[in-house]
Amino acid sequence: MSRTNDTETAVVVLVLVTVLIWIYQGYVWLSTGMWQSLDLLTALAWVGGPMVTNWVVWPQTWQGLHKLLGWIPISVLPLAFAVAVAAGE
Repeated sequence: MSRTNDTETAVVVLVLVTVLIWIYQGYVWLSTGMWQSLDLLTALAWVGGPMVTNWVVWPQTWQGLHKLLGWIPISVLPLAFAVAVAAGE
């Protein structure tokens, strides 16, 4: 497999992950009538250890970073990676 095919595959997978996140959020909204916000803090709580999870729930330091991560939707992350991979080709 060539590098171009690998890059194209990575971009397609990352865009697909973004679309799946949007589909999940739409499904939850359609079934409950409430929008479930998925931000980068939510992602950190899912993958982080106890110290990270404690910071996500109750930040004692880096409050500005905490606010910033709470504003950025989780769907931006795979989309940004897709753009970066595509631009790097």
